[in-house]
Amino acid sequence: MNLASTSVRRSITFIMIFIGLLGAGLFGLSQLGVDLYPDIQFPMVFIVTQLEGAGPEEMEQLVTEPIEQAVSRVKNLKKVTSSSSSGMSFVTAEFDWGIDLHKAETDLRRMLEMYEDFLPEDATDPFILALDPSAQPVMFVTFTSDILNSYDLRELLEEEIEPRLIRLDGVGSVMIQGGPVRQIRVEVDPARLLQSGVTVTQIVAALSSVRDDQPAGRVETGGMAINVRVESAFHSVEEIEQLVVGRRNNGNILLRDVADIIDGEREHLNYVRLNGENTVVLFAMRRADANTVNVCETLQQEIDRITENYSDRLSSSIIWNQAEYINDSISNLSGTGVKAFFIAILVLLFFLRSLRSSITVGISIPMSIIVTFAAMYAFGLDINIISLAGLALAVGMLVDNSIVVLESIFRRREKGEKPREAAVNGAKEVAMAITASTLTTLAVFVPVLFVPGIAGQLFRDMSLTISFSLLVSLFVALSLIPLLTSKMKKMIREHRSGSIADKTGKLITALEKRYNKTVEWTVNHRKLVILSTIGFFIFSMFMIQFVDTEFMPEDDEGFITIDYERSVGTNLTETDRTARKIEDAIKSMIPEEDIFAIYTEVGEGEGIGAIFGTSSPSEGSIFVRLVKVTERETGAEEYTEMIREYLKTIPDIDYTIGS
Repeated sequence: MNLASTSVRRSITFIMIFIGLLGAGLFGLSQLGVDLYPDIQFPMVFIVTQLEGAGPEEMEQLVTEPIEQAVSRVKNLKKVTSSSSSGMSFVTAEFDWGIDLHKAETDLRRMLEMYEDFLPEDATDPFILALDPSAQPVMFVTFTSDILNSYDLRELLEEEIEPRLIRLDGVGSVMIQGGPVRQIRVEVDPARLLQSGVTVTQIVAALSSVRDDQPAGRVETGGMAINVRVESAFHSVEEIEQLVVGRRNNGNILLRDVADIIDGEREHLNYVRLNGENTVVLFAMRRADANTVNVCETLQQEIDRITENYSDRLSSSIIWNQAEYINDSISNLSGTGVKAFFIAILVLLFFLRSLRSSITVGISIPMSIIVTFAAMYAFGLDINIISLAGLALAVGMLVDNSIVVLESIFRRREKGEKPREAAVNGAKEVAMAITASTLTTLAVFVPVLFVPGIAGQLFRDMSLTISFSLLVSLFVALSLIPLLTSKMKKMIREHRSGSIADKTGKLITALEKRYNKTVEWTVNHRKLVILSTIGFFIFSMFMIQFVDTEFMPEDDEGFITIDYERSVGTNLTETDRTARKIEDAIKSMIPEEDIFAIYTEVGEGEGIGAIFGTSSPSEGSIFVRLVKVTERETGAEEYTEMIREYLKTIPDIDYTIGS
């Protein structure tokens, strides 16, 4: 009686342990973030510097070369590349993989500070930006209005919409492109300037002397402390007109006496269109530590509220939402894993010919995967296509240990051992064998954790998920499987003649006999088998050179991106004319029902946004988003080839196109 009660208590203890592990796994699953790829840190840093009015050659000589000299003195530097365009300098510093990028970025800043005196006074301070996939826009939204003109629409976005989005949890920054930008111009009248005796240099100096409002300390009076500030900045066009630029006959010469002050728009530097119509686009970036799907969902909700609140003035259209593609990819991969699970159960059912035994072994798959989620949460992993691919790949291996244990227990039951004795002895008999087998499998995946470069960072999640799930499957095979089989009174089951299970058994017996004959023939023809194996190996090694290689497999995401450049010096109008030709060609090649949107950007990107788009008047970019692949008959790659053939016919154009 004592032995029986002890056995029951142990069984209950094991069951509670597994329930606790399942609870931990489900909790970990609820806490895991969802993203497309693992967090990857590229050892590259961009240095962006602007100098308004300077041409490409001046930018190269005055800005780019001094910055290159400064960057070249930083430690662990692998390569420096640069490009210069009108008013813009880009320098890229590439470091060795595995370095502390934050330290390298700090060293870079210190070195640039030493070279500040070599840069023109009018040049902006170099903007340093580490290459981070999270810096790419996770969503961009176009805004149009039937009531507001482009100028008022952009002003509304900058003053009211952008502040609402930037405050959202997880949003790192927001950029606005397109639409005219306000600019106050001072147009000097040469005749009035000559008559007043004031020079242009004096006017520039007077304007430059005006600074933002400055703090002027604190005044304590009447038991109160009052902060004082000096309002030295311009707050209206009238204040600019009242600026004193000189003196004559004991009187002041005001700026309005020698110049006209015009509150207008800045010269067009770019064109932004959606489906052929001018638009204003808003790009949203997430913080580096934020989850893409969560940020996109938050942005989606806020944009819906904004559109509702401002429905009388504007309308919006989300052209790119990275969360949609991530969710589709994760859903497809999850579906593949579920299908693999049921196929594995069917295979087990075919060979074991027992539903109870198949389910017993099959339990190890969901158990191992769910507990793995707890380990993923503990190690800071996310659900992404790499980690899920590891789980999907491991599905077939998770039942191996359980099958071996079950087969050992089954054999002992056939010999007449009692259920509990057979479970204990059967598991003990193969414990070392399956442990060694699992460890040899881990020996293949664990070294991936130490692989340097992008491959190591990219496949780290896959290596960890496979390793976690295999270790859990080993634990399940040596504990849960013996526990469940010890409770089976009838593990060996007789199948009636003519039943499906009986026919399956006869088929397996026939296959075993065929296999035995094949093995016997192989042993009797050792030389032929060995030479054939060596021949196949050599042939396979030779054929490797004909296999195409690529970093990531092709996938129809429904996007076609065209970046083109005209010859240096081509003005914005000509570059835009080329863009319109390409737009018209795309509309003629791709059926209207297959196009979701065509987004076009031509000319100089604004500020740091030029990194992700065009950076000079001779450059243009066209982004074609197709409807989902399930809603069209033609793939994105086929459309890409058609557009590529058309681009070859356009003179004076360098282009890249991809899907």
